[in-house]
Amino acid sequence: MKWMLSCRETSMRLVRQEAEALPWWSRVQVRLHLLACQGCQRFAGQMRLMSRASSAWRRYSERDEGP
Repeated sequence: MKWMLSCRETSMRLVRQEAEALPWWSRVQVRLHLLACQGCQRFAGQMRLMSRASSAWRRYSERDEGP
């Protein structure tokens, strides 16, 4: 079992984390990688931004569909 993930593995796990909970060791590996890699930190921030934006859009569109 390796300690540090590649950027590709980290980004794939960040995307998968949106749909399902990762095992604790995978979360630790992602955190360690994010501490060392600014590019992946930015990607994680973009993922959070897109998640918040889509949630806000869902709430907005559901509000307009009312009776």
